[in-house]
Amino acid sequence: MPDESDQPRQHPSTRERLLLAARDVVAEVGWAMATSRAVATAAATNVALINYHFGTKEALFAAALERAIVDLAGDAAGPAGGATFDLYQLESLAMHIAHNDGRGPAVRMLYQAMLQAPHDAALAGIVKVHLQAFRTYVISAVRNSVSSGQVSKHTDVVALGNVLAATLDGIILHWMIDPDTDVAAAVHALFSTLRG
Repeated sequence: MPDESDQPRQHPSTRERLLLAARDVVAEVGWAMATSRAVATAAATNVALINYHFGTKEALFAAALERAIVDLAGDAAGPAGGATFDLYQLESLAMHIAHNDGRGPAVRMLYQAMLQAPHDAALAGIVKVHLQAFRTYVISAVRNSVSSGQVSKHTDVVALGNVLAATLDGIILHWMIDPDTDVAAAVHALFSTLRG
């Protein structure tokens, strides 16, 4: 049986390199400052290939954002593992993202998209769909926590889920700007308070 190290390495396709380069460039310089030329340079390819593979720079950035969100959502699926997802798992997820991805290009690209969305209707539509999905996910965790007795049965599940989703976004944003922010302590305090 051949050793895996003997297998030829698969190089990422041009399309894949462009997606990763777009994510990295937007994460580094911001949505408005990212250029097609910078992305092509980072992808070690010709700028014309952006149009060939995506049609426009905006379509490339939208596809890169979708990819970044899918990558982050993979983390969200992990801790739940098919079990009832509650505040304990949500806390674990928040800690996992903070320790593994919190300052990574996927999270930074998502935050750049959130900052740019008010100025770009098409981008706002994409971001809105994913923010709604995240809030739904958090609301589900709160609902399950109410059902299991972790949180008071008198809790307004939707309102608390919305506040919790925004608070988690805010904690990560603060940490991205100020690396001295103690994310672990903030997340632990938040969830300990919620569980009473």
